[in-house]
Amino acid sequence: MRVSEATTLILFCYVVLLTGEVVFVPPISVDSVGVAGRVFTHLFTLGSAWLCLGIWLLATPEYVAAGQYRSRWLCWIIRALATLSLLCQWVLLPILDLSRQWKFAAAFIAPAAIIATYRYLQNLARRIPDNPLALHAAMVAGGLVLSNLIAHALPRFQAIWPMARVQIPINLGRLIFILSNTYAIFILARFSTRLTSASNQAMSDFLSEKSNG
Repeated sequence: MRVSEATTLILFCYVVLLTGEVVFVPPISVDSVGVAGRVFTHLFTLGSAWLCLGIWLLATPEYVAAGQYRSRWLCWIIRALATLSLLCQWVLLPILDLSRQWKFAAAFIAPAAIIATYRYLQNLARRIPDNPLALHAAMVAGGLVLSNLIAHALPRFQAIWPMARVQIPINLGRLIFILSNTYAIFILARFSTRLTSASNQAMSDFLSEKSNG
């Protein structure tokens, strides 16, 4: 049940992040320096914090038996990467601004967190079992990583090496973000449904065995 609640929270965060980006794309095109623009920018920032919380809940090490936990190290790696990714957006940003190289290297923390998180979701999908859902999780991860690299790593790479110019229209980057996040929302909704169903079935089987015993 914890995993189902965590995926639902992550789903909600993606909806918030998607809303915070859609409003800046034509035909809506909210002024980013206006009151509405600042509200949606703050909403986007809060969505990132909630997303970190959702990932922490998702990556809670699963107790098996006798002090043993399933995927314990992967869970802590996911938590560490999610926390670092959030800190790089707020607390560590003034430090990263001191060096273009550090800022460029920090741009790969969020993609690493995405890959690790969806690797964990893939493992959950295979345990249900639902192999098509596991495949979708990998595809979602690819889309989110591409969107993140375009938004963060590419501009920082160009700041270090101005001669390596790769012009990507800003609206194209936003379109990729919108498409990848919309895809993620649908797949996370599927995860939430399947995990809730699997949890209810496991509880039903346990109660049935207990009553029979």
